[in-house]
Amino acid sequence: MSTITFRTKEIGLDEPIRLKENGGVQNKTRELALKVTEWQTKATKAELKALDDNTDIKIAELTKQVDEAKDEIEKLKLQKEVKRLKLNKELKTLESTGSDLDQANQMKKDFINGIVKFLELDDRQSEVVRNKNIGYEEIGQYIGYLNSRSNGMSDEEYDKAISKAKLEGKVSPKKG
Repeated sequence: MSTITFRTKEIGLDEPIRLKENGGVQNKTRELALKVTEWQTKATKAELKALDDNTDIKIAELTKQVDEAKDEIEKLKLQKEVKRLKLNKELKTLESTGSDLDQANQMKKDFINGIVKFLELDDRQSEVVRNKNIGYEEIGQYIGYLNSRSNGMSDEEYDKAISKAKLEGKVSPKKG
């Protein structure tokens, strides 16, 4: 049974990790891919929910009505409603910020835990990876690397594919 050697410098380890090439590696790849898909689904749903919020349109419409209002009392009522909508929107933003940060931290933990499990890291290695300040983009790219390597792509083929993607503008040139 052959082994697959995975680079690990991107996640803070000095030595590569070697895993036996078997169905277990592909199962772990699927688990990571499912976790990524789960988080992408959550992010897309949140983005759709934000698009469904018509507060900005309501504010613009009311602001236009304020500008066109002839009656001072009507103008004051409209201005008050515009202010109320703006404050409600600001409040929603402030309330969601904590939740968004919690979700982002949980996503990062889930991905790091997935990488640790995938590579079968020992306690010392796991600690190093968990303490390295790896960005979200870098984590995603490393999961892509693990997926590519476990599905038969060599390091050289992966590096060429990333270089080509960078040239085509599909991958951030800074990250890989």
